[in-house]
Amino acid sequence: MTMQEAIRQRMIDLMQENGLNTSELARRAGLTQSTVNGILKGSVKNPTVQSIYLIAGAMGLSLDQFFVSRYFQNIDIENLKRKQPLE
Repeated sequence: MTMQEAIRQRMIDLMQENGLNTSELARRAGLTQSTVNGILKGSVKNPTVQSIYLIAGAMGLSLDQFFVSRYFQNIDIENLKRKQPLE
């Protein structure tokens, strides 16, 4: 599982648990609905920590609580590594 997939799946689960749709989550988080939709649909490849922080907070979680999930236990580490070293 990629980080993007794990974030997406965690958001879906939390939205269901909290009875939220994308527009209500966006409103509570102070994000645009297109940002939330982009993360959920995969068009936002690397959501910012700030966006995840706001999303977690909108669902009553801290950032670290958001990442306490089985989805983040099997992240494909190779997929996270840069192909080229930074210069």
